Amino acid sequence: MSPLPASMVAVLQPFPYLFTNPTWVHVQVLLAGTLLAQGPRTVSAALRVMGLSGERRFERYSRVLNRARWSTRQGSPWS
Repeated sequence: MSPLPASMVAVLQPFPYLFTNPTWVHVQVLLAGTLLAQGPRTVSAALRVMGLSGERRFERYSRVLNRARWSTRQGSPWS
């Protein structure tokens, strides 16, 4: 189940193919948390606002930004 409302999921419809299924779930959590967080938009702030401040596997969310295999170029309309 997506942590985002259906209207936001509809806007993001072109992007799930860029990610593996587990990574896409983390992307959605980070996106929702980033939109809701006040102050600096960090992974910690995003997880905190989503109620995941005690998440044991915090690095899974950080890996979306630094180690997950996805290409911004593939998501570009000019690719």
